[in-house]
Amino acid sequence: MTGHTAGPAGFTGVAPVAPRPAADLAPLLAWLRTGQVPHGRMDFTAGTAVPDGRLDLCKQALGPEGAAAVAEALRPGPVRHLLLGTDGLGDEGARTLAAALATAPYGRLRRLSVASNGIGPGAVATLVGAAAAAGVEVCDLGRVRAAGALGARDNHVDEEAAAAIGAVPAERPHRMTHLVLSHTGMRSREAHRLLDAAPRAAAPTRYLLGKGIATSVRRRLDAFSARPPPLPPVPAVPADVAAIRSLHRQPPPAP
Repeated sequence: MTGHTAGPAGFTGVAPVAPRPAADLAPLLAWLRTGQVPHGRMDFTAGTAVPDGRLDLCKQALGPEGAAAVAEALRPGPVRHLLLGTDGLGDEGARTLAAALATAPYGRLRRLSVASNGIGPGAVATLVGAAAAAGVEVCDLGRVRAAGALGARDNHVDEEAAAAIGAVPAERPHRMTHLVLSHTGMRSREAHRLLDAAPRAAAPTRYLLGKGIATSVRRRLDAFSARPPPLPPVPAVPADVAAIRSLHRQPPPAP
């Protein structure tokens, strides 16, 4: 992965990674277009699909072009939870997973993980807006545990982006109950922009924030999101954890 670029406005996200060869994605794309529900774990050259609706593409080096191909093939498919952590999407890729959401049936995609993708503030705000408009319930923009070892860059939220993100739940009815913004460079100043709009939200959103946020700000945000709708259960682990848990970043099973 290449290093991030920075212009006059500051952080703008990482440069796109070299996409995987098209042949690597062909089997996955062909299956997605069938719309068939997997009856067991399906491992492809790039990515894994499981019956609970997860399409796990973490650590698959999709880049913007690969992400666009997957987004296009998703429309008729059974995928409910899309995991794209550490895929080097950058701003271009984020604006592409946003354009695709604009044409997706409302509520088809319930959980979206784009953690550790080096996405800059403007593209983060665009993606969150598109996800909310598409009926996404959980959006993870935080950091995966393996980010350091993989050299994956954090996403970034500045004050302007935080204001735009905070306005999303206040602009229209939505289903976004959980938004993960930890390890995005947010401090109390940015969190205040979320707080500015929280009283006007059509429905509560729980923000998961990292360190550096004043306790008073956290408490006030928590008060506005005290009763988010419960997430559908997944056996063995909480639903919001299971839906963003990558098969590719878990330890191998014991022999």
